[in-house]
Amino acid sequence: MHKFRDTNGREWKIILHVTAVKDVKDRLKVDLLQADQDNTLSQLATDPAMLVDVLYVLCEQQAEQAGITDRQFGEGLAGDAIDRATTAFLEELIDFFPKSRRIVLKKVLAKMNEVIDRAVDVATKTIDSPAAEQMIERNLKTIGDSFGSLPASSGSTPQG
Repeated sequence: MHKFRDTNGREWKIILHVTAVKDVKDRLKVDLLQADQDNTLSQLATDPAMLVDVLYVLCEQQAEQAGITDRQFGEGLAGDAIDRATTAFLEELIDFFPKSRRIVLKKVLAKMNEVIDRAVDVATKTIDSPAAEQMIERNLKTIGDSFGSLPASSGSTPQG
């Protein structure tokens, strides 16, 4: 069992077992058993809406006991809370499988995180580059020039 806290500080326990996997598949058409054989793992790691739907199915009894609707549950997941929930869910999913599949899933997840880290690094370097700054300056100048060439609105033209 893995836990995470939402933006409201509420703690949620993720417990994955065969019945929960079946519930997710029946209700959402997401097959967690295929996580290492299709792109389900990367989808869940990168699509917060899909992840929140899965988490709600897994945490629904807790939510009902707390009087929290699925909408309120989703509203409690943003920013760092999504990161915490994603990590807790992926760890729980990996732990669900027998050792042989756990090994593969851990490697897939590690590779996926490595690729994401590289993408963030490249994006950051690109944004921080002098070329990006020059492009932004050119675009700002173009936008400024286009405002200067707009006709005056009739509301600002003096009536004589």
